[in-house]
Amino acid sequence: MQAFIVVYSIFSIFVNSNASALDTFVATQSIRDGKTIVSSGGNFELGFCSPGNSKSRYVGIWYKKFSPRTVVWFANRDMPLKHTSSALKLADQGTLVLLDEANNTIWSSNSSRSATNPVSFDHPSDTLIPGMKYGNNSVTFLNHLLTSWKSTDDPLRGDYTVQLDPNNGLPQYLMWKAFQLDRSQSWSLYSTVPVDECETYAFCGAFSSCNINNSPLCGCLRGFVTKSPQDWNAIDWSNRCVRKTPLDCGDGDGFLKYSGFKLPDTWMLWHNRTMDLKECNNVCLKNCSCTGYATLDIRGGGSGCILWFGELIDIRA
Repeated sequence: MQAFIVVYSIFSIFVNSNASALDTFVATQSIRDGKTIVSSGGNFELGFCSPGNSKSRYVGIWYKKFSPRTVVWFANRDMPLKHTSSALKLADQGTLVLLDEANNTIWSSNSSRSATNPVSFDHPSDTLIPGMKYGNNSVTFLNHLLTSWKSTDDPLRGDYTVQLDPNNGLPQYLMWKAFQLDRSQSWSLYSTVPVDECETYAFCGAFSSCNINNSPLCGCLRGFVTKSPQDWNAIDWSNRCVRKTPLDCGDGDGFLKYSGFKLPDTWMLWHNRTMDLKECNNVCLKNCSCTGYATLDIRGGGSGCILWFGELIDIRA
């Protein structure tokens, strides 16, 4: 699997219908296999290429000055070409169209409206380039996401996807992994790329926190104990922590304050932008399923309310 890349260099290959410089792709112009255009700064090149040991041809953008060639975007990653007589064309309405040797459309940017002097591409592959859109469009409902390569020689969509999930709680970026030989074609939450063990999603299980400076790494939150101590002694921290005493909802129960911790996963939560922290406390106390609360926005003294329900997971000290 090729890693996801975030490119911080300034990138701009202009596709302007009124210009004709060497770094410009003019409307109705075609780029044939074997020809390229280079960005004005000389950092990026657009053209046809074959990644790794592949014999298939793709339209891509790569670093001009790096060796070996590092591709940051592919147009036809799911529709490889087998011949070198293809062409990339910019149609009148600003749509990029990839044509095969028989002049059939293999890929297009599929723009629904005419573009005025477009300057970048907003269809990411496995790399985020400055100017690209990454996330969900609340108007068109288009989801811009990153998807790994199948292998270093094959840019076909791989098993891993990074995308914004706005469906539960607060929007957050998640990495998903496809199930293998799975007929349902479903996806499961996987992780973000871990820097250490504590960066692995839900490494310590529910109602526990992870601290890379501790041994063992995982520990139950105050008021909780591990349900199976022998598992933790065997370095199996996936088992759940449970309450020392049962919750007696509404009769003297309260909250313990945690500071300097990474907040729990935000899937199972509710939020309100107008409530203050005191109101947040009162609302949580009145709901026996509420397991924690916090300030939504810490700027300017804090405002808003977040309520967690059910298990608290993915906490890091």
